[in-house]
Amino acid sequence: MKICLRYTETYDDAANVLHDAFIKILTKMNAVKNTSDAVGWMKRIVVNTCIDHIRLKKNLNQVSMEGLELPNEPVEDHFVVDENTLLAMIRSLPQSQAAVFNLFVMENYSHNQISEMLNITVANSKWHLFDARKILKEKVSLFLKQNEKANGSR
Repeated sequence: MKICLRYTETYDDAANVLHDAFIKILTKMNAVKNTSDAVGWMKRIVVNTCIDHIRLKKNLNQVSMEGLELPNEPVEDHFVVDENTLLAMIRSLPQSQAAVFNLFVMENYSHNQISEMLNITVANSKWHLFDARKILKEKVSLFLKQNEKANGSR
């Protein structure tokens, strides 16, 4: 369910996608020969079902990368945000950015793989990831400032 929640906008959508994934899993269960591979196999079916949901719901916008320089910013690892807050931030991203972010960061797919899965260019995949990171950085920053104010005013 956590995987589905990262890719969908509502809990109901996540439940529907998970239901579809379980149907696929149950109908193809005999394809798994080694039970040690079953968890990874099921996870991949769930991710692919989420991607199918995204494709059906909305075509991803194509964005031109010409003339756009992507900065190489150092990753800051001192932020602390609880899992539910981070999940809410990811779910609030535009759907195309959320999909690419989840596939690249959470599922460890390459931009080439993402471009094939979502039927977008590699440059689009990179742009969506860049944009998602920028939006999340702003949201985390705002969250930390709000927490700082709340904790400082006590």
